[in-house]
Amino acid sequence: MSKGDSIVSNGYMDRLLFVNLSTGHMSEERPSEGLYRKYIGGYGVGARILFDRMKPGVDPLGPENILGFVCGPLTGTEAQIGSRYTVVCKSPLTHTWGDANSGGHFGPKLKQSGFDAIFFEGAADRPVYLVVREGRAELKDASHLWGLDTFETEDRLRQEYGSKAEVASIGPAGERLALISGIVCSKGRLAARSGVGAVMGSKRLKAVVALGDMAVPVADARLVRKLKTEWIKSQSVFAGLYTSTGTPGLVEGSAVSGDLPTRNWHSAVEVEGLNLSRFSAGAVMERQGRKWGCWKCSLACGGVMQSVYAENEPGYSHSHKPEYETIGAFGSLCNNDDLVSIIKSADLCNAYGLDTISAGAVVAFAMDLYEHGILSEQEIGFPLNWGDADAIVRLTRMMCEREGIGDVLVDGVKVAAEKIGRGAAQYAYHVQGQELPMHDPKYFPGNGIGYHIDDAPARHMHNNGWAVICPPEWLSGIGVEGADITAYKGQGKNYMVLSAMSHFVNASGACQFGWWSNSADYFYRFMTAVTGWPFDKDESRRAGERIANMRHAFNLREGHNPRRWAYPGIMVGEPPIGKGPLGNVTVDLDTLEREWLRAYHWDEETTLPDPKHLEDLGIGELATELGLR
Repeated sequence: MSKGDSIVSNGYMDRLLFVNLSTGHMSEERPSEGLYRKYIGGYGVGARILFDRMKPGVDPLGPENILGFVCGPLTGTEAQIGSRYTVVCKSPLTHTWGDANSGGHFGPKLKQSGFDAIFFEGAADRPVYLVVREGRAELKDASHLWGLDTFETEDRLRQEYGSKAEVASIGPAGERLALISGIVCSKGRLAARSGVGAVMGSKRLKAVVALGDMAVPVADARLVRKLKTEWIKSQSVFAGLYTSTGTPGLVEGSAVSGDLPTRNWHSAVEVEGLNLSRFSAGAVMERQGRKWGCWKCSLACGGVMQSVYAENEPGYSHSHKPEYETIGAFGSLCNNDDLVSIIKSADLCNAYGLDTISAGAVVAFAMDLYEHGILSEQEIGFPLNWGDADAIVRLTRMMCEREGIGDVLVDGVKVAAEKIGRGAAQYAYHVQGQELPMHDPKYFPGNGIGYHIDDAPARHMHNNGWAVICPPEWLSGIGVEGADITAYKGQGKNYMVLSAMSHFVNASGACQFGWWSNSADYFYRFMTAVTGWPFDKDESRRAGERIANMRHAFNLREGHNPRRWAYPGIMVGEPPIGKGPLGNVTVDLDTLEREWLRAYHWDEETTLPDPKHLEDLGIGELATELGLR
């Protein structure tokens, strides 16, 4: 493939690559500046592309579904927080819009290979992988890689292409179309949610290998470097937490407040008597071998753990430090305070390519079924009591291998409950099939909005309801005023602003941890210095609104109304769980959602957007495309 014309847009490589895996044909397109100005990048650009090129109603695991790997303008630049990329598709788990975000080193390398995004359609007749470098792309046979885990796949491809190669791949879970499978880079950074790994497996696409070292053009390189230096010198308390412990530093506070779901959402850490000192930050840091960071990030919130495996025990030489969500899912949610079992379960998920949030939630679901006599020891193969560390690891391995009951469970709690029957559905906590994250809306009510009606449901990094506890000056810097986690009325607009700004940050290719770790003004200044376009809180919010409307349009065309989606009552205390710090809390989710929808200018019942507001946002064509006028 030819390199084409010279680069013209700052922050972008100005190339989109389209790969038809059925035919092997590849083509490049140069996007209009308007596409980037309106939708920024990441899942903003991804939603526009998929809406334009996919028919509604396609089979998510069929060849007509499009799988995109999309960078943002900050990805691969010297901006402090530009390490991320997003995978987009129609989700086979929820049958809605699907996206999954990942850090590590792959995203910057992909962009530096000459492409802002790669979109795959069709399905290969044999396993393949794609190599990209210097604006060129080549499909290669992957038969020798099929069946390998993601660690082995990365090692094999680096042996062939050199140590600087960055690899995003699926493991056996994705190959076997597990609906909770993700895409892995850097031996443990996952684009984990929405079942994106299963879509990649359905296309017989084993991996993408990025080899580029092209510079990403920026409008003012000197200013970018200056801002980065200032940013590092003036970080907030959040930066200190991420630098010192990473997300495990959130575990203890969340456990004490009740925010950390326990015993499959039925209880609280203090009620169950779990020993926090065994699985919170102190215990994690004692086992950390060295720090680890995503591409050029000074926070370096990750870590590589010391081995937890006995001398002759099968295991992994590279264990990423478990994140807060992983600790919650395999820890408290399973009534488990054994850190070693959490690390081993996470290693299995990273190697096989499973979403740790969903995998831990499925194990907790199975424990609930065992306690209530719905699943028997004979069906499982062993006792599955709450907090049994060995049983948790064993069941996780069975899910990874699609072995025995693991074959039923690895498609998520919704599908598993349908297959098991016998009342299992009452213990399956999900929205549209996506398992709930590890923050409780009874403590952070705004999360309930995102879990229920965000267009990629049951997600904790899209609506960011918990961010209302950020310092008032930071909140004011993004347009949030009078935030109160104890109130329902008068808070919908604040949560809408947090949602829109989160979409904007995600689409930019930035890490939200970096966004929270300093004055919000730095983010606008980074975006302006990189792209040359003027950004402030108002323009950033408007861009986020356009992205939200684009994702929502995808779902509306699929026939979805998120207000009609069922949600588990236990998520919002309907009825109250009766124990722990949140035992008597019931969230007024209806009030929050109605105010949030009004702030987005979406109808409170149908969720259809107001055509006039779409015009005001500069995307009036969407009203015509949705048949709203």
